[in-house]
Amino acid sequence: MDSALEPEIQPNSAGSKGRRTERIMLEIPIRVFSFGGSAGDFSEDTRTVVVNRDGALIILRHRVAADAIVRIINLENFREADFRVVGLSRQEGGRYSEWGVECMDRDRCLWEIEFPPPMEVNDSRGGALLQCQGCGKQSFVVLSLTEVSILDSNSALEKLCEKCGELKLWTYADEVRLPKEGPHSTGDLPATLADDPLRPNGAVFADQWEKWLPPEAKPTPDSQCPPGPGAVAADEQALEQLCSKAPPGPQPQRDRKVEKRLHKRLTLKLPAFVRNQKGETEVARTENISKGGLGVGLRMTLALGEMAVVVCPYTGSGQEIEQRAEVRRRVSLYGGQKWFYGFRYTTQ
Repeated sequence: MDSALEPEIQPNSAGSKGRRTERIMLEIPIRVFSFGGSAGDFSEDTRTVVVNRDGALIILRHRVAADAIVRIINLENFREADFRVVGLSRQEGGRYSEWGVECMDRDRCLWEIEFPPPMEVNDSRGGALLQCQGCGKQSFVVLSLTEVSILDSNSALEKLCEKCGELKLWTYADEVRLPKEGPHSTGDLPATLADDPLRPNGAVFADQWEKWLPPEAKPTPDSQCPPGPGAVAADEQALEQLCSKAPPGPQPQRDRKVEKRLHKRLTLKLPAFVRNQKGETEVARTENISKGGLGVGLRMTLALGEMAVVVCPYTGSGQEIEQRAEVRRRVSLYGGQKWFYGFRYTTQ
């Protein structure tokens, strides 16, 4: 991947519950509200780390508790819903933590993405986050490796769009997600995901993360903020007042259309083979891919800077081309069940 080495983050032993849909690593800008409860009242601009239809893994600076109810606004489309905090997934040095949350309304998807059922580990197919060029609908689509090859060659794939009701061209959905301009938008978030210290291609280290987060926005006595737990949905007027407040402090001028990565990263899941320097091997599925490298979750333990052999896509035919790659990022994934590694291809 195209970044400097990032600090190691140790995994914890937290488990994860079963899921009904495929989950994808995608950073969507969100605003999280808490009214009462153990965390008190707060408003925080942050991002998702992983999403599926019914929930997400989100980064928070504030400490919450399992079973707490928070309101989440997707700053990309202004959709909002109440979420239950499932539990803590990972904590990093007291600066921020990752929490699993699930939507209280199962008929509502905040992300406006269509998710398929979970793919099996031994499934030889791939999957990609695509967007219909007719209606703009986004869907994580399960694809054969032949379809992936056609998509890469033509930059588009013709498939049926149920919303359009006809065959339409689908292209890769934009992996860079930015807050939409409007009453809920904020200028405190990094201009692009490449500026984010938690991203594989970030140019900033984790100890600089807090400078991107606004100060704690506690309501004033006259803000009509409803007291006590469970009051998140009770007073829409108070919520709207907090949402519409301008972020404090001067806002830097940035060109939000500029992508700072050397290679565009795609949300693409493909079978991948990894062999470390000890000769240990593992077959897994990528989380994202670029021309310069890939991100993949493994149970294998690798060190930052360690070299490995990668084959992607992997079919087991023995005819694939092996590529040497260097570990440029490592972070615990899915509650410590795996490590997420960012590999950058190298000729060394």
